[in-house]
Amino acid sequence: MRLTFLSVFALCMLGSSAGIAQTYKVAGEWRLPGGAANAIAVDSGSRKVFIAGNSAITVLNADDGSTLGSIPLAGAHSVLLIPATNGEDPAPSSGFAVANGKAVRFNVNDLKIASEAKVAAGPSSLCYDEGGKTVEIVDAAGTLTTLNAETGKLVKSAKVPAAAGEIACGTLSQVYVADTAGNVVHVLNHETGRLEGDYPLMTGHKPSGLALDTKGRRLFVACEDGAIEVIDTDSGFTFIQLADGSGLAHGIFVWTPQGKGQWKAGAFFTHADGTLSGVRMMAYINYTLGGSYKLLPGATGIAYDSKTHHLLETTQHDGNPVVAVIGY
Repeated sequence: MRLTFLSVFALCMLGSSAGIAQTYKVAGEWRLPGGAANAIAVDSGSRKVFIAGNSAITVLNADDGSTLGSIPLAGAHSVLLIPATNGEDPAPSSGFAVANGKAVRFNVNDLKIASEAKVAAGPSSLCYDEGGKTVEIVDAAGTLTTLNAETGKLVKSAKVPAAAGEIACGTLSQVYVADTAGNVVHVLNHETGRLEGDYPLMTGHKPSGLALDTKGRRLFVACEDGAIEVIDTDSGFTFIQLADGSGLAHGIFVWTPQGKGQWKAGAFFTHADGTLSGVRMMAYINYTLGGSYKLLPGATGIAYDSKTHHLLETTQHDGNPVVAVIGY
């Protein structure tokens, strides 16, 4: 497997009031086996990229895209490294993935499955709660499952409102779930297994992508109509509204995404129409659309490599699953 560099094409970029944003572009792409790439996670320290696919979790070299191995797990649709990385966390030692009614914990170093737990069948999303040291799983049919992040063992499960969007967690035992059909973000408590309430959207419709700043407790919500809302999770109030892209979205929050001296932090969203949106943090109460870039359509996941400052997307190109390497 090799990295194929693409010709650089003109990109649309919106500047911020505090300076010129970085111009992100597709620098190359790595072809993947199988018919789908459903999610992605990066271990920047060991230079491994984990891609959940229909036949297995494929593991690539983060520098050149060569194949390092695979973890046998048919129908994998989510993958998460522990601790979850966002640009400043310690190196992960294990990972979790969900497929066909089971959640597996695997070792990052030897790529072997360490434990399995039964979970609800159907598409599920994963997130890591640093405070509780738990992995939270929400399936589209409406089940919240809590696993011990160190052992992979089942802690508890509970019925919750059904929702098909992304989830996010990490503070105050709360799990945020984008309910695309209900046009709200559900706030679940994984300790009680209950719905604590909903965050209504100010103007956006069909929320699907989420990104969470666990320090400032800001939740970024990307909607299929292009609205991006920033919510103060302490009050549940949308205090900033932006607009960019359209269609199903996937998000990630990153500290110093271009390295020190550039953006303090940013939430990045990929949209089905191929737009990459960069929501730049100016301060904890001030965010702006730092950039809008037309890249490859149909992204299914996004991750960040803190060593290269590249964003990595799982997407399709000419009908084949690929990892798009996005630099500036």
